Amino acid sequence: MVLLTTTGARTGRPRTVPVLGLPTADGLAVIASNFGQQHQPGWYYNLRANPEGSVTADGRTRQVRAVEAEGDVRRRIWEEGLRIYPGWAQYERRASHRRIAVFVLEPVEPS
Repeated sequence: MVLLTTTGARTGRPRTVPVLGLPTADGLAVIASNFGQQHQPGWYYNLRANPEGSVTADGRTRQVRAVEAEGDVRRRIWEEGLRIYPGWAQYERRASHRRIAVFVLEPVEPS
């Protein structure tokens, strides 16, 4: 689990949520399953509106930029995720009306 801090799409305020951070060859990934509900989780909309944020893991906070994974990268991360948490397969069936987004949280170097 990691703490993902985004900027609210409507409010502009910081929003922090616990999510499963999946270490992959492409970087730290997060999957917007929202337990297979009909709508995306709030942090999905926040990252779409402002991809800059931060992630806290093991007591260390890093600035990140979220990039939505597509194609082979998404497929590879999704398959890795299913090995870690098979419950995502059920969420995918439940959310058949929408595509579950996968984001890679790329580190941002401080300027």
